[in-house]
Amino acid sequence: AFAMAPQASAEIVSLSGAGFIQQCPCSLSGQQPDIVKGVLTPTDQSTVFAAVDFPVNGRKICSVTMVYQDINGNDTMTARLLRKSFAVGSNVANNPTVVATVNSDAGVVNTVRKATTTAITGPTINEVSGFYYVEVAMPTVNLNLLGVQIDHRLTCP
Repeated sequence: AFAMAPQASAEIVSLSGAGFIQQCPCSLSGQQPDIVKGVLTPTDQSTVFAAVDFPVNGRKICSVTMVYQDINGNDTMTARLLRKSFAVGSNVANNPTVVATVNSDAGVVNTVRKATTTAITGPTINEVSGFYYVEVAMPTVNLNLLGVQIDHRLTCP
């Protein structure tokens, strides 16, 4: 008899929309997004950020999921997981690496929705020489963010 290897258990880094912050320069109106009952709601064009601190180095990022409400038929909300690498003596202005990108789905649905990507660039977590963060671009109102979840495991399914 042979035994199958156990499935690598998932760990989820869960970033609430209420924890995202806007960095200035802010939108044209200068209005900040609101938090309404735990949901980040833009009052104008907004780009918001949240730091990601993975609990263990060396694991694999398997998927990134955006949980949202989209009641805007013309615009798309985009969440990107980014890694800003560093080496002492290197150029601080080097661009971060886009690890994953997920977009809100088409259509207007006035309920909670999820969009997930498993297309991951550089999936092995390395916080020894880099920092991770999520950037969410909300080009207008009526695109509300509940949060972002990042599934990481020893190996991806």
